[in-house]
Amino acid sequence: MGKKNKKSSFQFEYPLRVRNHETDRLGQVLGASFLNYFDIVLTEFLRNLRFSYPNHWAQDLYTSIKSMECNFKRSAFYDDELMISLKIHDIQKEQFQACFEICQKAGRQSVASGVCCVSLVDPKKCQSIEIPQYFIDALSQYERHTASL
Repeated sequence: MGKKNKKSSFQFEYPLRVRNHETDRLGQVLGASFLNYFDIVLTEFLRNLRFSYPNHWAQDLYTSIKSMECNFKRSAFYDDELMISLKIHDIQKEQFQACFEICQKAGRQSVASGVCCVSLVDPKKCQSIEIPQYFIDALSQYERHTASL
């Protein structure tokens, strides 16, 4: 009996094609490249919410990744088309988690998954600050809106 397809809980997707500089001599994606993919997708997600880094910098708000982990499931190679999904989870006063899933675009086979803990930092004090309510509201609203689609 086949498995039923259940709706993904990931709300934001971003396509990415593996480039040569992200691979080893055999064309396999280097492990560190996956962490870079997470950062790319987080940046695009924030841009989608109309939060750009230059706008944040003008307000002395700097995004900082406090921790990041990646769980590898299968290899990806040069020129593979990947679909990277992101879901915001566990929004707290000073941080939130961004959860990621990387799949082959064709066939949707899982390549890797991961999570990063994100905070905002005051550049003058070099410490985490409370996330502004408008930012928390935008994250929460996006997740609620897309979950209802």
